[in-house]
Amino acid sequence: MAWAFDSLLHLDRSRALAEMKRVLRPGGRLVIADTCRREPIPRRTLRIMADGASEHRSSLEEQFGDAARQLIEVLVHPISALPEFGYLVATAHKTP
Repeated sequence: MAWAFDSLLHLDRSRALAEMKRVLRPGGRLVIADTCRREPIPRRTLRIMADGASEHRSSLEEQFGDAARQLIEVLVHPISALPEFGYLVATAHKTP
């Protein structure tokens, strides 16, 4: 697995992504989570998303493992409540 959390902002993105592709084994997974500017989303919507993730956390983690835990932590993080900022979470799978 290759991952980048809150780091692409500080790197040459093209070079960083090329290096991730190079070191990722066939069948491996790439996970990227980073802050990004976005159109304002109503605070109520953000709260509903975070509450839903928290409410179903145990079953999601049981079903999807550590990947679910990491994504839920992003959703419930205080920065997620800011209407002008959010997290971009992307995953990719390198074919064998």
